[in-house]
Amino acid sequence: MPNSFRFRNRLRFLVGRQYESDPSHLRQYSHSILRRELESHFRAIEIHPVSGHLLGGGSTGIPVFPWLPFRVRALFALDLVFVGTPK
Repeated sequence: MPNSFRFRNRLRFLVGRQYESDPSHLRQYSHSILRRELESHFRAIEIHPVSGHLLGGGSTGIPVFPWLPFRVRALFALDLVFVGTPK
């Protein structure tokens, strides 16, 4: 699912612009809101921030590496993927 609270969208909001939306999704989440929504359905939840760039974009950007701390990845990732163990 799209990470609506990534850094680029936060900057857009601060300057009074609409955040980037993804028309292929009905909702967008931050990692904390996603976890809260899933807790009533899953016993164990892992959230993985994926894709995106720390700086720049495309082939010249500095990607969001998996070895970075979770908070950094969550701030810059385009998407969030979750794995849950049913209750």
